[in-house]
Amino acid sequence: MALSDHARLPYQIRYIRAYLASRNANNTYNAWQDVSRYVVDANLGQSTKSIDTNDFDIGFYEESNQQIAFDNSYGDFMEGQGFFQNAIVDRSKVKIVAGYQDIESLQPEYQVTFEGIIDDRGTSIDTTQENCVFTVLAYSSIFKRLLADPGAVTNGQTFQQALFNLMNRGDVSNLLTIDINNINPQVNLTIDNSDWFAGQQLDSAINGLLLAGNSVLKITDNTVYISGRTESSTVRFQFFGKGSAKPANIVSIQDYNNGLRRQFSQVQVNNITFDAADDIMNLYGADLKQIDVSFINDPDAISAIVKNILNEFQYPKAELMLTTDFLGSEIDILDMVTIDNEGFIEDAQPAFYGMAVYGQSQYVTRQGGVKIRGIEGFKVLSVTHDYKAYTSTYKLRLVGNQPYDSNAGYSNPIYGQAVYGLSRYSRSGVSGGGGGGGGAGGGTVTPVILPEPGAPIGLFLTLTVPTPVIPPVHGSPIGLFLTITNP
Repeated sequence: MALSDHARLPYQIRYIRAYLASRNANNTYNAWQDVSRYVVDANLGQSTKSIDTNDFDIGFYEESNQQIAFDNSYGDFMEGQGFFQNAIVDRSKVKIVAGYQDIESLQPEYQVTFEGIIDDRGTSIDTTQENCVFTVLAYSSIFKRLLADPGAVTNGQTFQQALFNLMNRGDVSNLLTIDINNINPQVNLTIDNSDWFAGQQLDSAINGLLLAGNSVLKITDNTVYISGRTESSTVRFQFFGKGSAKPANIVSIQDYNNGLRRQFSQVQVNNITFDAADDIMNLYGADLKQIDVSFINDPDAISAIVKNILNEFQYPKAELMLTTDFLGSEIDILDMVTIDNEGFIEDAQPAFYGMAVYGQSQYVTRQGGVKIRGIEGFKVLSVTHDYKAYTSTYKLRLVGNQPYDSNAGYSNPIYGQAVYGLSRYSRSGVSGGGGGGGGAGGGTVTPVILPEPGAPIGLFLTLTVPTPVIPPVHGSPIGLFLTITNP
């Protein structure tokens, strides 16, 4: 059973465990030990990972650190004794797993939601409460503690090879899996000036390449992945809120905004400024993003970098924070999700299928300030788990990079076989993404091959809808006319 299925049950048992793997003097690690019974629950808060932590800028991958308090009544967490007998506290590993325990079988279903290393510089002992508080840094923090190897990057290398060389070193690979096949920047240019990387912090060197490549780094199951900012090709999860026909699974939607916070119509690269089209500048103003890619000198390469950044951020895309019951790792960074939150029906007598009268029946109107259609896709920018409230919160951004191109798409269900809430249209099915029907032109239907008698059939219609779509006036009738010629 998925964690989301457990979360919907009226009764559920939370399951949280903490594990410790102490470090030896030769930098090897001992086996994981369950230290859950020593954890002081009041000090267990949240864990977060994000690719855009700053609402007003283009962000980079960051993970939160943890402060975990352990009962130290018998000195079990002091160096040289207890769990650290013949071991070292600094850079020992800690992980948190969380999920649900099945009510009937009592078997737990859980996922690792945080893993990191102890930074002994932040350790504090409270002799009154007999607690030992460890500061545990996420594995990705290792990028901030190292200098870039000056010999890792050379002229003529691709971004992919340079990123691999920068990260493929013992200090990093002891904690994270680095595989060049998982490093796929959207823009994979070549380095012109490798001297730029000399003396750089490792995270600065990596982030410079990511920004130039219009790409993001994320860590899943302790493996580093680098890709473009594109969301997953399929919908990974569906959320249901106000007005949905399915049971609600949304705790709250907060900080909904139109996306202007992260909109840029000018990009300055190596002190040269590039502008978006005049109509975009006139509509949104001149919001400038400055970047330093001095490791690139080729004008064509710089132009490609600017084009990709502008293409990603020249139009605002709505963003929001959505909180639901605890879902563990079921939803990850860049996964595409949908939100059905169109508001409650307020019409006394709305039109129903089979009862609507053409020219007389009216649209259903809905009550609610923020209305989100279930066909719109959102990609995940951040994931936060709250271990006290036992909730998961996601920062979401509308998919696409143009106005009206946020249709999530679904797999084509066949009439009579579709499963409500599970079946999905294909992404290439209906173009336009504006909904509403106004202004729809003709449709194109491929020849229909009749199946055996009694077998279900599906008829798929592709509509080309002009954008932007102008919805009809509330209450006005609309119609879709389809002519089928039997060949």
